[in-house]
Amino acid sequence: MKTVLDVGSNIYDILPDTYQGWRRITLDIDPTCNPDIHMDARRIAYDWPSGKDTFDAVFASHFLEHIYRHEAPTVLAGFLHVLKPGGWAEIHVPNVGLLMRKAAVLSLDLEDFLYDSDAGPIRVVDVLFGYQKMVQESGQDWMCHRYAYSLKSMANLMAETEFRDVEFRAGNMEVIVIAYKRG
Repeated sequence: MKTVLDVGSNIYDILPDTYQGWRRITLDIDPTCNPDIHMDARRIAYDWPSGKDTFDAVFASHFLEHIYRHEAPTVLAGFLHVLKPGGWAEIHVPNVGLLMRKAAVLSLDLEDFLYDSDAGPIRVVDVLFGYQKMVQESGQDWMCHRYAYSLKSMANLMAETEFRDVEFRAGNMEVIVIAYKRG
């Protein structure tokens, strides 16, 4: 059975259909989420408990923006560390480039409504700095966004890694990256 590491999963199971039937292992810094692995993702390359080449895929949805930009290459190196050769990382981040264009065209301010999500209404400020309702309810600063990505900035980041055959897609207000480990 194929296995996917769901990084920063929090309490949500939002795996795309691609992973249906796969074994899902969750990793989160927040112990209240009851992750399978309670760990800071910035430490994967150094402190991984079960060796390298463990997973067929790594899925990280709306996680990478919660760490500083200078820490992202270390996290991505950790993803490579745990991926089997030929495996891939699927990364989703808010698309701040699209947000800026939409906010300008619609004359939106920080507190203005942007769209509805399963978690509730999303405002411009939520995309930039983290979903304010969740930040407030959790009381945890790791829920704040520490960087904002556009299609271009994600391409620049991925160029700094050893991932190959990197694909970029634009989703609903997000950038989606599929990047493969050499096999």
